Amino acid sequence: MTDQPTTRPQALLLCGDLFFTSKITGTADALGIQMDVQAQIPESIPGPDATGYQLVIIDLSQPAFSPQNVMQRISATDRPRVIAFGPHVDTQTLQAARDAGCDEVLPRSRFSSELVDILRRATL
Repeated sequence: MTDQPTTRPQALLLCGDLFFTSKITGTADALGIQMDVQAQIPESIPGPDATGYQLVIIDLSQPAFSPQNVMQRISATDRPRVIAFGPHVDTQTLQAARDAGCDEVLPRSRFSSELVDILRRATL
């Protein structure tokens, strides 16, 4: 009997908040999703066809994670789903994420309360 490797969904988390990082990675792990946490935007963000990411999550409360810069580094032909979240009072940053082309932009409270569904939906 041979063991076949199991493929876990891949997701990239750009978040500098330790509380949220722990919450998101713990939830992802419970769902069988492999989460890659980065403190900086990678030079390139490959999509699922290139055995890259199915999902990219951006914490908009971190100025280093400009949605425009993130979207520029994502493959245009093999694009993962991009979800951004941030403070509900920072309407300008939330709108900038929408304008940059993020698939979904949520206030932090909604992202947190719907995290399980968000991760399941985005990595199916």
